[in-house]
Amino acid sequence: MGSKKFDTGDLVSGFFGVQFEPFSACEIERRPRGARSALHRRAHAKPPGLSEQHYTFRRDFGMAPSTFRQQPNWQTWHAFFSIPHFTRSNAMHPRIVDFAQVRVAALEHQGPPAQLDQTVEQFIQWRMASGQSPVGESRTFGIPYGNPDTTPAQAFRFDICGEIKGDLAPNEYGIREWVIPAGRCAVVRHVGSPDHIGESIYPIYRDWLPGSGEELRDQPLFFEYLSVFPQRPVEECETDIYVPLR
Repeated sequence: MGSKKFDTGDLVSGFFGVQFEPFSACEIERRPRGARSALHRRAHAKPPGLSEQHYTFRRDFGMAPSTFRQQPNWQTWHAFFSIPHFTRSNAMHPRIVDFAQVRVAALEHQGPPAQLDQTVEQFIQWRMASGQSPVGESRTFGIPYGNPDTTPAQAFRFDICGEIKGDLAPNEYGIREWVIPAGRCAVVRHVGSPDHIGESIYPIYRDWLPGSGEELRDQPLFFEYLSVFPQRPVEECETDIYVPLR
């Protein structure tokens, strides 16, 4: 597939390389809560006989407004309107680099983001047992295939990757061989907890990309973990965010 010029619809879809509806944290704050329906009208037609508000609520929350009033599901409500955690303002000055192809061993996590640590632990066990991707000599990457703030928990996917030099040996850990392709990328370094990496990601798409003249490649962004806890204090951990460009 080809590249595309950035518009507001790319904020989330280009962000993670998947087909999410185009809305941002800033737009959520500006819009009335019921107005999110306007972002879905292209893909969802309203059945005849239902008001727009009734149809929108039933589609987005899986129940009629009257049912919600009787049995409110606040977990769904708050997840639907979640806003990324921002504790600081980052001025965006991405570097443009030519990323060289990297051959990796990858373990896919699929399921709730809260369970990602279990998959990471499985990857660490493989790394220690195999010796094929030693931490001190090999780069470590993460590839998100969805926005954890908006993707249904069971559909969330994330690849945990370690650089390898030779062929991947057969294993019982579910590790597969993969390639992170070469190409131009915008790179921003996030310093601090990876839990707050959205503070560095969102401004790339919201503030820098619209005026940069750059075009996105059809590839999800990815992370390179330069340091990790507990080797370094969590507030000093460094992660490079790569945004693939044409």
